[in-house]
Amino acid sequence: MSRCTGAFFFMLSATVLAGPPAARIDQMAWLAGQWRGEGTPTDRIDAFVLPPSGGGMVGVFRRVRGGEVTTHAIAYVTEESGSLVLRSKLFDSALRGRESQDAPRPQALESISPTEVRFEKAWVIRRDAGIQLFASVLNVRMSRVASPATSVVAGPPRGEPVVRASPGSTPPPARIGSGAWLEGAWVGTGLGGTSEEAWLAPLAGNMASVHRGMRDGRVTFLEIVTLVEAGQSLAIRLKHFGPDLRGWEPKEKTVDFNLVRTEPGALYLDGMTYRRTPEGLESWVLGPGDGGVRPERFLYQPRSP
Repeated sequence: MSRCTGAFFFMLSATVLAGPPAARIDQMAWLAGQWRGEGTPTDRIDAFVLPPSGGGMVGVFRRVRGGEVTTHAIAYVTEESGSLVLRSKLFDSALRGRESQDAPRPQALESISPTEVRFEKAWVIRRDAGIQLFASVLNVRMSRVASPATSVVAGPPRGEPVVRASPGSTPPPARIGSGAWLEGAWVGTGLGGTSEEAWLAPLAGNMASVHRGMRDGRVTFLEIVTLVEAGQSLAIRLKHFGPDLRGWEPKEKTVDFNLVRTEPGALYLDGMTYRRTPEGLESWVLGPGDGGVRPERFLYQPRSP
């Protein structure tokens, strides 16, 4: 073996033995926010990433090709063993999983600096005008999007905060613009802890979001959520995950809520409600209770930029 070859293998072995670099999740705080990929409304990738909390950052990604949503993804970076790891899952337009519901294999951090974060199969470069994302065959530039201020506020609720569809009823006609006021990042309370959501802008009959639930400073569960045009109406589809991105539902299944009625600044679905209030956002969902179901209330405020 030549000296050069021996030196190369020595350096390679030393790099492997050294392990992933030391890092904290706060070093990736610059990645938080809504991002819009270069391209037209009929062919582009958008993303929304929640800021560091509970030792991690989580984001939702949406790909549109030919004017239709083709892919959703959830990506979660967490602090582990003094470094960072990345886990992610891919879904189709209907949130059917492309992998099993098991926890995905974590990607180790390879390098980190104020302008670049690199994992085994994905990395992000920070640029003056935004970011550049590399993942698998993707190479996309993205610019930051400021969430719009909305003047739409719902009126007082009529009756119970959560409604149920009548047996055999047909969901009313509605388009994705009926939920445009959801766009933005929200933080508040729910289920006895902290709840956060971030909603992408409407595009191709779709709004996608990520939800992070926390209690006592620890992440308890994550969700990927979509509001979609279903036939002539709207529906919410979602999936739950544990802190390791292990799916709660089978990979081909979603938890669905069909539209019952819309009002300015409000969506009333079968078992779930979203309302825009003067203070922010109010959400209700029917959860398990003694002898049946009970409404769970979530209160959000707009997250400060």
